[in-house]
Amino acid sequence: MALAAKGGLSRQALHADAPRLAEIPFDSTHKFMGTFHGDGEYVRLWLKGAPDVLLGCCTHYLSADGEAPLSESARQAFIDENAAMAGEAMRVLAIAGRCIPAGAFDPAADPMRWAEALTLIGLVGIIDPPRPEAREAIQLDLSGVLSYIAALPCGTAMFDTEVFRLRAAELVDVGRFCFSRGWLPATSGNLSARFDAHRIAITVSGRHKGELDQTGIMALDLDGTSLSEGCRPSAETGLHLMLYRRDPSIGAVLHTHSVNATVLSRLAGDALVLSDYEVLKAWPGVETHEATVRIPIFPNDQDIARLAGQVERELVGTAGLPAYLIAGHGLYTWGCSVADARRNLEAFEFMLECETITRSMTR
Repeated sequence: MALAAKGGLSRQALHADAPRLAEIPFDSTHKFMGTFHGDGEYVRLWLKGAPDVLLGCCTHYLSADGEAPLSESARQAFIDENAAMAGEAMRVLAIAGRCIPAGAFDPAADPMRWAEALTLIGLVGIIDPPRPEAREAIQLDLSGVLSYIAALPCGTAMFDTEVFRLRAAELVDVGRFCFSRGWLPATSGNLSARFDAHRIAITVSGRHKGELDQTGIMALDLDGTSLSEGCRPSAETGLHLMLYRRDPSIGAVLHTHSVNATVLSRLAGDALVLSDYEVLKAWPGVETHEATVRIPIFPNDQDIARLAGQVERELVGTAGLPAYLIAGHGLYTWGCSVADARRNLEAFEFMLECETITRSMTR
């Protein structure tokens, strides 16, 4: 509302010209909210929410010359701008919308069906005023030196805590989901997400993923320095950091230990080849099921720096590689957001299960 007022728009006039017909309430699962407004022969849907989520729902964006296809380069530009604004301690919202023929819109039907094929309008950076409780959370001595910082998840140091908490909540959801599917038994695996250009949120070592909460997520910079007092990340953190350092578009990395990934990584040699699966189209650049994706398999190695070097050399020679396996260990996959990485993970696990069943039936 403040942005609209600064742009000379009147809330009352807008509601009179385009009355609200329905809404999509905000929910921590889908991380956006939206409203539907009547506009003559059309119904216009406007949404605001987490940039990584709404970007995944957009196929076009509003350029200086009008609506344009959201190419990979344009998508990356928005990802970079989001990271830059978050790095300046801003809370960033994406704004998107679409136009629906009035005859096709039923306000009594599920409104979420329209939250796809959107046009990205832009990103908005917000600097929130200090909350009233902040005065109690921070105490200064007479010389003005900071003497106390209120406890944050796992003793987090100072940075944009709201963005950190959002990424932490997403990782908690993914951790519990993966545990429920048998992909993260007990304390195995590790999950991470970038929350600004220089820092990531990552699971604390030894935490049970089926019981994960925000105290099990810590902050780390890209040099591997802990920003959360008293917290220790997994010994495999270097494999996450290598991916984030070499590719700024990566927003999340998920490492799981499913039975299928573990078994196939022991049987398939130096690579697992996936061909002719419809689900291959889950990855950018794959437009037909008549495709082949080669997933490299690396020998397990307790020397994480050496293993990270092997993986990085493979990535240099394989543009667009979406994942890799560690023999007898598990799967690493990633995406530009937690939602993208989870989609890749689900697609992979589906195909890994298909491969396991096929091999058992053809023996």
